[in-house]
Amino acid sequence: CAHAVDAEYKGRKAGSCGDVGVFSFHSLKNITTCGEGGMITTQRDEWVKPIEALRCMNLDQWPATQKEFQFGPHVLKKETKYDYWIPSHFDVNDVAGFWGNNYRMNEIQAAVGRAQVKKIDMLTEKRREIGHAITAGIRGIKGITPVYEAKGYKHVFHLYTLCVEEEELGAGRDDFLRVLYAEEGVQGILHYQPTYHFTGLKKLGVTGHCPNAEKFFYKRELNLPMHPRLTSQDVKNMVDGIRSAAEKVRRGHRVKA
Repeated sequence: CAHAVDAEYKGRKAGSCGDVGVFSFHSLKNITTCGEGGMITTQRDEWVKPIEALRCMNLDQWPATQKEFQFGPHVLKKETKYDYWIPSHFDVNDVAGFWGNNYRMNEIQAAVGRAQVKKIDMLTEKRREIGHAITAGIRGIKGITPVYEAKGYKHVFHLYTLCVEEEELGAGRDDFLRVLYAEEGVQGILHYQPTYHFTGLKKLGVTGHCPNAEKFFYKRELNLPMHPRLTSQDVKNMVDGIRSAAEKVRRGHRVKA
């Protein structure tokens, strides 16, 4: 759910369709908590405490009402109401063999997040308005496949990703991107690539070969500017630039080094 806060599938919000939903509030996401942070949702009551433990260094907090506490080989007993320090103790234990860390969000970040949540409907609607305007503007351009929203889905346009169809356009994505930026002033970027391409993972022995994913997504996709502050003129400039760049590339035009 990192990219999908407020998205819906058949009337159900992202984060409610499975056992667990994991959200990111990084500064580039649809809502943010001062740059970093996130949220986990779960419909499994029995998973709440383990998730909280992993979030905070596997601390096993003892409830204040408890009278006897197991601490490693020791048993601590609260003999009187004046043994106030005993419930403040805690144990540290693994969660099904897993060890957590300090993933706590500070209170200022949480306050920013709560304020952002109050604006989520407005932010989502603005992104959807911009995203659908871009789609309408570039629909029908030969060699360019825009975003589509399938029936029953609510797209929140964290990104606007389009695909370049090399056989129809007569050139690949990189040639199109060069013309789009150099001559039309529209800067598209590439967000993702197969993880097994990364040098660090190769050093660890991670290998992989996903030809379909590479052919049908990685080698075709590019991302346009997308954020709620884009104006109607910004959208028009992008649409006009994409149309012009596609026409130039189809005619065989290329940007020279």
